[in-house]
Amino acid sequence: MVMLNGLNQALAALRGWMLLGKDKFRDERTSVWQNDIEPAQALMQEKAKKWTNPDNLARLDRINKLLPAFKQAQKEIEDIAQTIENKPSIKMLFEDAAPQATIMSKSITQIIDIELTLAATKDRKNLLGMMADVRGTIGLGLANIRAYLLSGDAIFKEKFDKLWAKNDIRFQDLLDNKSLLNAEQVLAFDALHQARSAFVLIPAKMFDLRGQKDWNLANYWLATKAAPIGAELVTVLNEMSKNQQQLLSDDATQSLIDQEQAIISSWIILAISTLVAILLGFFFIKSINTRLAKLIVNIEQLARGELQSEVDTSNLSNDEIGVLTEGLSSMQAQIKDVIQTVRSGADNLASASHEVSATAQTISQGAIEQSTGVESTSSAMQQLNASVQQNSENASVTEKMATTSSGEAEQGASAVTKTVSAMKHIAKKINLIEDIAYKTNLLSLNAAIEAASAGEHGKGFAVVAAEVRKLAESSRVTAEEISELATDSVDIAEEAGRMITNVVPSIVKTADLVQEISASSDEQARGISQVSEAMDQLDQATQQNAAASEELAATSEELSGQAEQLQQAVAYFQLTAEGSAQRPAAKRQRSVAPSAPRGAPAVPEARPESSAAPEFDDQDFEKF
Repeated sequence: MVMLNGLNQALAALRGWMLLGKDKFRDERTSVWQNDIEPAQALMQEKAKKWTNPDNLARLDRINKLLPAFKQAQKEIEDIAQTIENKPSIKMLFEDAAPQATIMSKSITQIIDIELTLAATKDRKNLLGMMADVRGTIGLGLANIRAYLLSGDAIFKEKFDKLWAKNDIRFQDLLDNKSLLNAEQVLAFDALHQARSAFVLIPAKMFDLRGQKDWNLANYWLATKAAPIGAELVTVLNEMSKNQQQLLSDDATQSLIDQEQAIISSWIILAISTLVAILLGFFFIKSINTRLAKLIVNIEQLARGELQSEVDTSNLSNDEIGVLTEGLSSMQAQIKDVIQTVRSGADNLASASHEVSATAQTISQGAIEQSTGVESTSSAMQQLNASVQQNSENASVTEKMATTSSGEAEQGASAVTKTVSAMKHIAKKINLIEDIAYKTNLLSLNAAIEAASAGEHGKGFAVVAAEVRKLAESSRVTAEEISELATDSVDIAEEAGRMITNVVPSIVKTADLVQEISASSDEQARGISQVSEAMDQLDQATQQNAAASEELAATSEELSGQAEQLQQAVAYFQLTAEGSAQRPAAKRQRSVAPSAPRGAPAVPEARPESSAAPEFDDQDFEKF
């Protein structure tokens, strides 16, 4: 299958190279031969050493003969596919027809260019039309030749025949009117005539080559050389594959027959082995039942807590039951030691838990009282903090008001300055008005004089001049009054400006002082806030201590109860012949000491000495 796939892939890569001419298809075909087909052939040669079917050996020989021929055919097709030799008609087009067509096109174009420089007469216009038709039919004819050679469509050949028939007619017309051409045109026409004579025989040859089966040598060789060899290779490989599948089927059938025989033999051997195992198991079970019965008795005594009887370890065997008996004896001895230790430890634990409970209650009472005092202090600090914060807020508001007043005072001073400047400017303008009124009065006086000189004709003008003089005088008086008022206003505004200017530094200083007070208040507020937070943390720590001490007291009570349950549990085991374990001589006190008054240390109960109880360290107890 690897070789068959490789053959198909090599053909596909070859077709890609023929169609597109990209190097990747040529490289792919080479890679398929090197990595798939040839390694598969070598593997088949190696496997064939063990083949017994003569038909497959003959097929392999045929494959070994066909593969080199197939590879050579592909190589020849690959070498010619992208060359001009691949299509003889195209080769003739480029090597024979195209050069003559180029000469014809250049010559007729040269004749036309010269004709366009000559005087246009009726005969020369007709001559120019002949030239244009000759040039147009040459270009279009060559284009249809290319289209036919590339596509093989007969419609392009028919178009060329029609165009060239027209070219024959128009060229003959041009030849008949050759006498109209000048010397330079005649030279170009002779070159056109010579090239055309050589060209007219070529299209028929190209069309004949294009119509043959081998017009594309790569495709023709692919169909006549490579494809038949490839088809035969595929046929041989398919026959070999079918034969191999048949051989595999025969081997599978024979394997099933052998497997059935093996299963029957296995069942016979299994039946015999089972019978022997049953007999051996019966005697083995009978031999160990006796020893297991004794061992079960000892285990039942251990389960009832009867540790006073000893396990019989005499005559122990070396098998698993002997090991189990020895282990049971060792376990019984260890349990005795553990029970004794646990009983002693439970008594000591009960006494210690009572003492811890009393101490924890004392600590809890003191922590509660301390928490109350801390809460009172914290409340006072919070009230002080609120007062300082209120003062800080009032100082901030005052600071803003002082800053605003300072800004407004500065704006007022600036406004007064501008007002003084404006009034001085108004005073100047009023002086101009006075000057204008004075000049107007003079002009009206001159006009009255001129009107009097005019006599009767100037009476009306004299009346007007008199009225103008009155208005000018009135304007002058009014301007003087306004000037006096403006001068007084300037003095008053300058005085107000000086007063505001003197007030501004005081307001600014007040704002700065208020700002410092506000900053100090903020600093005090932060300090008191930190102290208040510290008091809150101390209060929380105190409450946590109180809660922890109460939890410790509750835990010690629980521990005491667990110790009593442990004592009751270990009492189940009988360590002596009398039926119960010996208890410590003196029973520990279980009463809980009352809470000590505040300020007085709690006094623990006296613990009786016991030589049997081991000493315990506080670090041996876990924190509950």
